Amino acid sequence: MVFFDTSVLVTALVTELPNHERALDCLVNYSRKKGDACTTTHVLAETYACLTSLPVKKRISPIDAKSLIEESLVKNLEILPIVTQTYLSSIRRVSNMGMTSGIIYDALHLEMAETSGCTELLTYNLKDFRRLDPQKIRIISP
Repeated sequence: MVFFDTSVLVTALVTELPNHERALDCLVNYSRKKGDACTTTHVLAETYACLTSLPVKKRISPIDAKSLIEESLVKNLEILPIVTQTYLSSIRRVSNMGMTSGIIYDALHLEMAETSGCTELLTYNLKDFRRLDPQKIRIISP
């Protein structure tokens, strides 16, 4: 199974962004078969935040962002809920590595991908995910 990070999903949904076609192709190809692609509830929230704040020519309204998420993501990806233990494991990971700030969100995504049996995590944020020293999963860019 493949885990989709926020950076790839936002790029897949917004035609004005660089790499849109490649990200969209990945989303379409991996989501064709049920159980091949997933993301988390937290990624959905991050995607909404990004979509509604992107400085693009035609701003994405809150209603349009909701529709994009429901129609393009929720209907095509397995959406994994995040439990307290996953948050705590992610906090332990970054604190043990001496990391601060927003890297916790990447750690949370990585933890979910690893514990859900994913073999790959798709992201445009390779550097930060690789800093987390993933052991069970390949971090790749579409």
